[in-house]
Amino acid sequence: MMTEAQKRAQKKWDEANKENRVSVRLNLNKQTDDDIIAKLESVENKQGYIKRLIRRDLKMEQGLFETYAIIKIGMKDLDEEFSKPVTNLEYETVFKSIIAGPVIRKLDELKATDDEYSVEIYFADQAGEFIEGSDYDTVSNFIKRCRR
Repeated sequence: MMTEAQKRAQKKWDEANKENRVSVRLNLNKQTDDDIIAKLESVENKQGYIKRLIRRDLKMEQGLFETYAIIKIGMKDLDEEFSKPVTNLEYETVFKSIIAGPVIRKLDELKATDDEYSVEIYFADQAGEFIEGSDYDTVSNFIKRCRR
């Protein structure tokens, strides 16, 4: 809780800097946006978190952010993971041009079947932080999608 002196100092600072600030309001629906609400409630600095996400998105749009498509081929007690650098997060473009070929080759090499293996694909930054998308599929469905 702020003391009276802190409140006065904050008010003085706010008045001096109001020309340089923009306030943005966000309305969320408790039923359809519950995942977003839960995430924001779990973050200590909401403003910093949102600004970091927007800046990361801007860097991706400008091609300044190195991203990877992470592919996991899972088997009962084994997860094989490999990544491919990508510059375009348009999922279908990345999927067709970068992911499909190597994954199908690996699945063929493993003689992968639906009852033992699965395929998961998502995008991450160079630190391994999840960015977006998670595509989880059986081997046969993955191969069918690749061949469309």
